Amino acid sequence: MKLYETINAANWCKHALAKTRAGCIVGSTRPSAVTWCLMGMQYRLGRRVESRLAEAIVSLYPKRVNVYPRKARYIVISFNDHPDTTVEDVIRVCKLADV
Repeated sequence: MKLYETINAANWCKHALAKTRAGCIVGSTRPSAVTWCLMGMQYRLGRRVESRLAEAIVSLYPKRVNVYPRKARYIVISFNDHPDTTVEDVIRVCKLADV
């Protein structure tokens, strides 16, 4: 299953790999997790595709990448948590990265 087939407005979050129904931060593979950020969702699905995601993010949204060093993990996290990023943006990135 592709990330873009899994992520939606009901299960996406910011500022944590995953959260419970009560909004508590938990690990992305915890059974109590009900929402995930882009990094957390890839961990939940057992995938490691942050390099491909980072390339798509830099291509589509270069102004939302303000991290140094520009490591893939940090690019994905900063994009996900950027104030202007929406779930539609996240899905667009996943589709471009084909993940």
